[in-house]
Amino acid sequence: MFAILRDWTTRANRLKAAAFNGPASGTVRGSWLSDLAALKKAVMLCWQCQPKWKPEKHGYARRMVGPGYREARGECDGCGAANELCAMYLPKERH
Repeated sequence: MFAILRDWTTRANRLKAAAFNGPASGTVRGSWLSDLAALKKAVMLCWQCQPKWKPEKHGYARRMVGPGYREARGECDGCGAANELCAMYLPKERH
């Protein structure tokens, strides 16, 4: 096993780290959600995927998208369904 060391202070490497590339081909969706949680990124889930994911286990909590808005329309990180009303989960230490 080896580690790749990078200088994360350069602008190019910070942009690479922040880029959204989506799940790798053949990735199981459950492991993709665990990867997002490990990186402390926002997770959007549709109504079908919400009961399957336990946000407390990963240190996440459901947040309001905006004043008076409980859900946002977007792509579900769980099943990949496009244009769905999704709940947003953020890490607890972020807010």
